[in-house]
Amino acid sequence: TRPSSASPGSPAPFPSSATIEPTLACNLHCTMCFQNDYRDKGLKKELGTDGLLRVLERLPSGIRSVYFVGGEVFLRKGFPKLLEAVDTRGIETFITTNGTRIGVEDWAALNRMRHLTGIGFSLDGIGPVHDAIRGEGTCETIVGHIRRALAMQRVYVSFVMMESNVHHMPEFVRAVTGLGVREIGLVHEMYCAPHEIEATRRQFGWTAQDEIMMTVKEKDWAPDSIQRL
Repeated sequence: TRPSSASPGSPAPFPSSATIEPTLACNLHCTMCFQNDYRDKGLKKELGTDGLLRVLERLPSGIRSVYFVGGEVFLRKGFPKLLEAVDTRGIETFITTNGTRIGVEDWAALNRMRHLTGIGFSLDGIGPVHDAIRGEGTCETIVGHIRRALAMQRVYVSFVMMESNVHHMPEFVRAVTGLGVREIGLVHEMYCAPHEIEATRRQFGWTAQDEIMMTVKEKDWAPDSIQRL
C-alpha cells in the first residue's frame, strides 16, 4: 500500500505528478532564457510523437497530474495527441506556453479536454516593455490568447523580474488583473555570473568542455535596481 505521507522511518510516498518536456524547441529568443545557448548550438534529436505517446502510456497508475513545459510546447508536432493521451486516462493536466503559437487545432484539442486544470502564459510586461524582452509584437498576440483562454479555463501568468522591467511591475499587475487574471507569478531571473560558473566547475571537477545550461551575465543587478525591486 502507498503511505499517505512520509514520516521518519517510513518509505517516501510515490510521486503523484509528472513533468513532461515534449520539446526544447522555441520560436522566441528571449533575452533572459537560459536555454538560448543550448538551442543555438543545435538541438539534439528528440523523441517523435509515437515515442512520447509510449512514455505517457507507461506513466504509473498513481500519477494524478501532468505538467507540460518546454521549450514551446505548441511547436511540438502531434501535441494535441499527447494532450488527449493523458486526458483519456483522467489525468489532470497543466500547460505552460509563451502564448504565441496556439493554433486552431490546438484550441480544438484544449476545448475537448475534460481534465485540463489550467494554462500558464509568459508575459514580462505590457506593450514595448514585454516586446523588448521576447520579441516585437508578441505582447499583443499573447494578450489575445490570454483573453481567449480566460473564457474557457483557469489562467496563470508568469512575469520574470529583470532590471529592464522591474520598474513596470505595478502597471503590469494592474493591466493583467484588468484582463481578469487572478493568478500571477513574479519569478526571479535565473542566471549566473562568470565567477559562479567557474566556482561550480572547480567544485565538481568539470572542464571547459562540460556543458552548463545557464545564462551567464557579466555582473549581478545594480544595487539601485535591487532596491527598486
